[in-house]
Amino acid sequence: MKALIGLVFALIVVVGCTSKPHDADVAGLVDIGDGLKLYLNCQGSGSPTVFIIPGKGSYAEVWNVIVPADDPIRSSPYDIIGQANLVPSPTATQPTVAKTTRVCAYDRPNTRQDGPGRSTPVPQPHSVQQDVNDVVKLIAAANLSTPLVVAAHSYGGLVAQAYALAEQLGLEPIDRSTPLPVPRPPIGAVRLPPPALDEHGDDIRAWLRQT
Repeated sequence: MKALIGLVFALIVVVGCTSKPHDADVAGLVDIGDGLKLYLNCQGSGSPTVFIIPGKGSYAEVWNVIVPADDPIRSSPYDIIGQANLVPSPTATQPTVAKTTRVCAYDRPNTRQDGPGRSTPVPQPHSVQQDVNDVVKLIAAANLSTPLVVAAHSYGGLVAQAYALAEQLGLEPIDRSTPLPVPRPPIGAVRLPPPALDEHGDDIRAWLRQT
């Protein structure tokens, strides 16, 4: 999102048995089992599907709003994004990406505090591994089409990194944020044939340069 400062992304290319494409925009709760439901918002159509893991305290709606051009915080020398009058916009990140391919964002538990369709709250504090488990279950329960590109922001980058290591997937970090130096999985661990990586690699890099 161009209006946000300090975005930190990590990309993972996830493959598997390609499922039937989901073309309709959907927004609502997905049952991932064990009494938990997570809010998921999917827009657009096409492949690869982009799966967004929001940052700490963030949620799907944030990827669908912008800071208006006339908002006073734009001229502030301080980081006061929390005081912005955010408004829905077709130029926000998720609807912009949806013009090109399928893109989904979700709410981790205990992030969005109001509105309908809130994800099931869980006891706090919780581990990064719990969030990784939720991602794995959500991708399966929502039957998201693969290949899947994971775009993670801030704390979401830790979730993406742990997910990549657990699943032995290739991780391409961009301005990675991590508390410890974690070795990258060997390139041979990427579960994607090289031709498929070549097919989507340029498109993914071009999209990142525009955000």
